[in-house]
Amino acid sequence: MTAYPSFPMLLDSTKQLSTTKLKEWKYLTPNQDKSGVVSWSTNGDVHSRISIAVKMFEDSGIVFLSYTLQGKPIEQRIELVKVASNLGKGHYFLFQCPYTHKLCRKLYFNGGYFMHRSNCEGAMYDCQTQSKAYRALDNSFGVFFRTDDLYEQLYSKNFKKTYAGKPKRRYLSIMKKLEKVEQICYDNLHQMLLS
Repeated sequence: MTAYPSFPMLLDSTKQLSTTKLKEWKYLTPNQDKSGVVSWSTNGDVHSRISIAVKMFEDSGIVFLSYTLQGKPIEQRIELVKVASNLGKGHYFLFQCPYTHKLCRKLYFNGGYFMHRSNCEGAMYDCQTQSKAYRALDNSFGVFFRTDDLYEQLYSKNFKKTYAGKPKRRYLSIMKKLEKVEQICYDNLHQMLLS
């Protein structure tokens, strides 16, 4: 008997709200109020926008989201919690999911609201839906198709190759992947693509 497809929600392709991006856009500065618009686009075409206002205190913050979904106005309030870094230096902010109360860096849009991924029933990451054969193929040749991304990371503006005179793990990982690309026999790859 064949299995019925489940068509799960893919977390990689749903709208996400990230503390990393909010920090990059200067929303998470302590003792500051800031508002603006966050938008999502596909191939340069904006398909979604929400209004965002962030009220930051010294040790916490509140994110206010305002948007319209199918003609219905929606307001959402999300707490920000200050967490000490595990390195013993500094701190960072995490969302506290309004439904699960779990701390997280990313909230996912599901059912009209932003929430922690554990509250998105049956949701999966894109890689979890791939077959065993595809994953084996990706392990062998996937790095070849992501070479541009590796070079983009390597030569990005703030990328640091060393720390205290020693090569960083991220740099070594990228270099190892680039070496793997050089070892791929292009004749085998060409044969595989033609078959």
